Amino acid sequence: MSALLRVARCVRPACGAVRARGLSSSQSALPSILAEEIDGEKANLAVDEKLNAAIAELQARGGSIAHDKGSGRVQVTLSKGVVAQFDCRDVATEEDESNEGSIEFDVKVTNDAGDRLIFECLAGDAVQIDGVAFYKSAAADDDKDIYDGPKFDELDPRVQAAFYSYLDERGVDPDLCGFINSYANHKEVVEYVNWLENVQAFVTK
Repeated sequence: MSALLRVARCVRPACGAVRARGLSSSQSALPSILAEEIDGEKANLAVDEKLNAAIAELQARGGSIAHDKGSGRVQVTLSKGVVAQFDCRDVATEEDESNEGSIEFDVKVTNDAGDRLIFECLAGDAVQIDGVAFYKSAAADDDKDIYDGPKFDELDPRVQAAFYSYLDERGVDPDLCGFINSYANHKEVVEYVNWLENVQAFVTK
């Protein structure tokens, strides 16, 4: 047997041992790092008195909040037939710095017949309407064939102002904008912690 072959046979197991040690180290590090991240993020879920007060006020007026664990979607019922919906990940990326980081949301106003107006809005310092669509009861909300109206900022200013008043009368106002942005931040942290815990459970099995 040549000296070169003898060296090769000795080296291969050593290399394999190094790879195994590296893999074991990686596997043991990830769960502990995830645990630290989970603890840190849970600290961010400390009681928010202002948010809790806003939720209590909403519920006192007959409103409610609905969302599912594992989803970024949130539904806020303001009153009968008036629902605001948003996803905590739908953050505006407009050039207007005053709206940077604001949440995009929809408001659905439904009458007894099932017909509805759907407003595309932005939760800035005040409500910003970006579009208004009308749907008959038989139409699906995601029906792309429905004519969804002209660009909102091209409407007559009086019509624009009337739409803003219409929403304000139904509780879609600056206070709701603040609530949506606060709750979206809260929901983002909740879902991030949930994701971390799911990943941690997976890698520790």
